[in-house]
Amino acid sequence: MVIDHRHKAHALLERPEARFAVNILEQQQVELSNRFAWTKDEDRFQEGDWREAPSGAPVLVDALAWLDCTVWARHPAGTHSIYVGEAQATHVSNDAKALPLLYWNRGYRHLKPVD
Repeated sequence: MVIDHRHKAHALLERPEARFAVNILEQQQVELSNRFAWTKDEDRFQEGDWREAPSGAPVLVDALAWLDCTVWARHPAGTHSIYVGEAQATHVSNDAKALPLLYWNRGYRHLKPVD
């Protein structure tokens, strides 16, 4: 995960006991993804069914998958820091036909299911 030093999450991730969650969204969850990209911090979690992972980090119940992580390594990168997480708990959807939401080259992309 890469975080700008000016973002409030940077100070939180610098704490020795820092934990974070990675939520992997499904293709139809574009609006939720955009909410986290463009909405103010205090409004982000008002949509969706959020629960606490074992570490206390927020995970989305209907995400395709999530990882509950502790910070394993921190690497300075100019005005940002790179955080490497060690997964402590995970969950993966049972829906074998669900496809992940992908964002690449300034746009959402779709995978084609293989028959």
